[in-house]
Amino acid sequence: MLTRISFKSLIALCVLLNSFVALATNTEELAVRALPQRIVDGWNRADGGALASVYAEDGILVAGHGVVKHGREQIASYHEELFATSIKGTRLTVEVVNVRFLDQTTAILQTKGGILWPGETTLAPRNVGIQSFVAVKNEAGWRVVLFQNTRIVSPGED
Repeated sequence: MLTRISFKSLIALCVLLNSFVALATNTEELAVRALPQRIVDGWNRADGGALASVYAEDGILVAGHGVVKHGREQIASYHEELFATSIKGTRLTVEVVNVRFLDQTTAILQTKGGILWPGETTLAPRNVGIQSFVAVKNEAGWRVVLFQNTRIVSPGED
């Protein structure tokens, strides 16, 4: 009888531990999935500092037209300049397409989205891109260490 109770207790413990692991995994995935929305929020407020805060201190941004910025300071100032000039009044929209964890502290994330110009409510085909993220978890939480945006070319555009 003691063996049967112990076996049932062991099964119950395994189920409980599995639930905790699943909850932790879901929590981590939700945190990673929130990164692009934090970038969108900063963009839509025209706040380069808020946008850059999503990146690791040494994060890298590769813009869709080939500009590369290293570190939060460069990423913030790059966007502040753009928000004051060429992308003034724009909004950003993204949809998370895929999240994959490489280990407990490293994830890759893919989104699809782009820039909505003033007056637009849907993305023009020429503005749709696919974005790739590498995110790491450190003492401050999840941060983007690498972001790359690539425009999706419609058939016949290449």
